[in-house]
Formats: sequence, structure tokens, C-alpha cells
Amino acid sequence: MKKIIIIMLSTFLIIAFAGCNANIGNNSTNNSEPKELDEILIQIKNEFNIPALGAIILSSSSIIDKAIIGVRSIESNEETTFEDNFHLGSNTKAITGFISGKLAEDGKIGWDTKFFDLFPELKESSREDYHLISLSDLLSHRANILLFKTVNREIMDKIPASEGDIKYRRLKFCEYVLQEEPERPFFKTYAYSNAGYVMAAAMLEKVSSISWEELVQKVMVDELKMSVNTGWPIDIGNDQPRGHLPGSYMGKESDSLVIYDKDYHFENEDIIYPAGDLNIKMLDYARYIQLNLQGLRGFDNYLSSDTYEFIHFGIPYYSIGWENSKDGSLNISQHSGSKGNFFCHTYIIKEKDMAIIVFANSGILNALNPIEYYQGGKKLDAYLQLIENLY
Repeated sequence: MKKIIIIMLSTFLIIAFAGCNANIGNNSTNNSEPKELDEILIQIKNEFNIPALGAIILSSSSIIDKAIIGVRSIESNEETTFEDNFHLGSNTKAITGFISGKLAEDGKIGWDTKFFDLFPELKESSREDYHLISLSDLLSHRANILLFKTVNREIMDKIPASEGDIKYRRLKFCEYVLQEEPERPFFKTYAYSNAGYVMAAAMLEKVSSISWEELVQKVMVDELKMSVNTGWPIDIGNDQPRGHLPGSYMGKESDSLVIYDKDYHFENEDIIYPAGDLNIKMLDYARYIQLNLQGLRGFDNYLSSDTYEFIHFGIPYYSIGWENSKDGSLNISQHSGSKGNFFCHTYIIKEKDMAIIVFANSGILNALNPIEYYQGGKKLDAYLQLIENLY
């Protein structure tokens, strides 16, 4: 892969404001020729055989650059646009954490609120290992809860069947998980758990008296005016991007891509939506990330700057829906999300006041095979470095 010369970072004039409704949809400050970002995306698209691939580079005040290439589906020639919705996968976790931050600021819950403070009726039947777990333990993967890391039929079939509304079924899922043996992480300070995010969502539902889905509607749609939905993009309209998987994943001999989304549903999967099942218009997602950047710059908007700082960096390595790390003097927060058929990666550099969002309608960038995952992850890191070096 060709190397490119590192371009010195441009100095951007940051217009600081406390409001949360900044319009970044049509604001681009990079009109340079040739289109270096397009060229990098073409390299990625060709190497990984992705139908549609996009990237948005933004600061706390504007979109620096953006590009999108490809088609919504391998069965059509309809080009993707920034008005399309893409699936977030586990980047949904940060939105669950964001909603938690709002409820914490409203005084309805605390980061240190214990699970059994809200559900004392479940304590007797639960393992003692879990008796002290808090909301922040669950959101930072420190509760050592059953992982449910991969969502497939075998995993989903383990969820006990129960009748009732979604809040009741989530609570029954919590009851089941709390009787299972804890995970014991090796070589890491946390055990990444989708089940933990279901338990956190149950706590939010308890203190708000509405479901997690209704909280998403209230916060993200009604108050922040964003196009956010559960499930696949195709679930909201036939003019949306389709998800794609390699044929071998479907038991086919060929690795050629196949469309896989409408049939990619499991019984009871709505229980674990808070861990990874939102789709969003990508310009709205960029605006959501911009709110985070503003907060990390010290400005209050929908949440206070202190809350953003805790969400991203309050707990080492993995805080509230965000991985965090140091690169020299730079503080990095990032996260990837994929259920195999879509992909979203968000990379935030606090001190540069910059975020990179990469999204696709194939999850092959986040390959399921462990060796491919390692190699694919390394390649993605290289491409992200190319993108970062442009700005």
C-alpha cells in the first residue's frame, strides 16, 4: 500500500457555542483538489469489496470534509447519500450511555446507583458476586456479567422465553443473567458484555418509567431532532441501504457478497437492542458526535461538559460506551460497531478537536474470523491514519 507524506495539521478557528442544534449538514471547509478523502475511500472499498462506504471528518463547530461512494445494494444502482441511515451496531452503546448521562443530570439516577437498589426483589435469587454492581460498572463492562458478545441464534436461544412488554422481558433476562457464573477477564481490566448493557437499560427504564426505546425517541428524536430507529435501515423504508455479508457466512461456497438484513432477526433480540441495534442518518450521527466534541472542549450543550468528560475518559480503557487511550499527549476515544452486515467506526481526538466517522453497508471491515479481525483491524488503523494525516 502506497505511503503518503504526512500533511501538517491545519489550524482551525473554533467557534465555541453552548447550543446543541448547530447545523453541520451542508458545511464543508475542505474543497481541495484532488479529493484525497475520496481516494482513500476508494482504496478501502476496493480492498474489502464494500458496496457503500462513507467518511465524515468534523470538528466541534463544522464538518471539515465528507465523502461517500457506492450503492445502497448490490442488486441496485442507487447511489448512497448522507441522507441515508446506516446501522451503528455496538456504537449504540454510546447512545445508551448518553441517555444515562441525561437521566443522571436530571437527578433520576447516579453513576454509582446499585442495580439491587432498584430491583431488591431479584437479589435473593442472584449470585453474591453481583450484589454491589452499579450503573457505571455495567456501562464500563466492569460487572463481569455474562458476555453475550456475539449475537447469533445459538446465543439468542439461551434467553428464557417470557411474556409481557419489553421492560418486563428485559427484567426477566436480567434475572437469568444474574444467576449465571461471572466472567473472569484475563489480561484486560474489563469484560465486554452486551448483557451488561441490557441490565443498564433496565435500570434506566425503572427510574424513567418508560422503555429504552421510548427514551431513545424522547432524547434523540423529539429533543435532538435526529432520525434514529431500532433495527435495520430497510425496516424504515425500501430506499435505505441494505446490509451485506460474505456468502461463506451464509453457508455458501463463494465469498461473494449477499444481502442479509430483513431475515437477520432472532426471537427476543429486541431485549438486547440497547447494546447494539440502532440505525441513524449519518449526518445526524455526525451532529451527535459534534455534541460530544463540544463537551470535550469544555462547553455545555445537551449535557454538561463534565458529563461528557466522564462518559469518554472517567474510567480508564473503557468508560461509558467509549474505549479510551493515550497517544502521546493526545486523548483518544473510539468505538466500532458491527453485526456483520454493516460497520461503523468513530475515532475522536480530544486535543485536535477532531472526529473521524467511517461507515459501510458491509461489516467485512470488522471480520468475524479472529485472524481476519486482527488483520482487518490493522488495515483499518492504517487507513484511519491516512485520513487523520490529511487534516
